[in-house]
Amino acid sequence: LYASEPIADTSGCIEADIWAEAREVIKTKATGLFHFNLADDYEDSEGMVCGGTMDILVDVMGSSR
Repeated sequence: LYASEPIADTSGCIEADIWAEAREVIKTKATGLFHFNLADDYEDSEGMVCGGTMDILVDVMGSSR
């Protein structure tokens, strides 16, 4: 993900959340660790069936930090 490039559409709910978090990381230049629970009420309301949890680390790369 680059700040200057458009973001491709994704069909997943979690992917959209990760893109949003990544945009914020780029804006603030602050690394973020994001936890997603795929086995709670969110699963039922969004139609997700995978269950489990996912942790995603988003970091800014490059010398412009």
